[in-house]
Amino acid sequence: MPIQRPGKQCAFRLAGVRKLAAEAAPDAANRWKAQLAAYQMLPAEAMFRIQEVRLNLDLAAVVGKAGQRVSCAACGEEILNQRVVEKDGQSLCMSCAGDSYWKAIE
Repeated sequence: MPIQRPGKQCAFRLAGVRKLAAEAAPDAANRWKAQLAAYQMLPAEAMFRIQEVRLNLDLAAVVGKAGQRVSCAACGEEILNQRVVEKDGQSLCMSCAGDSYWKAIE
């Protein structure tokens, strides 16, 4: 999510809640309800990892087109907006396919 700071533009990546939500609410009827339950019972610092990143693509390319949702076969992250990469018969996010649209800022 791009955030404006005086004199520069920054992006931050939030990651980690999906797997933790499934573990925290294994009896939930679906993934959405597991996430809802996790949001209500787990502290934010347990659910999210926040990284400052640099985008390797133009923001319009990152946003993409709405409609398609797939889970990455390697990391389990949800892949949105037609950014799925098919490799060796698996649906992968760009990061797991080795072609990330972001790079962590050290």
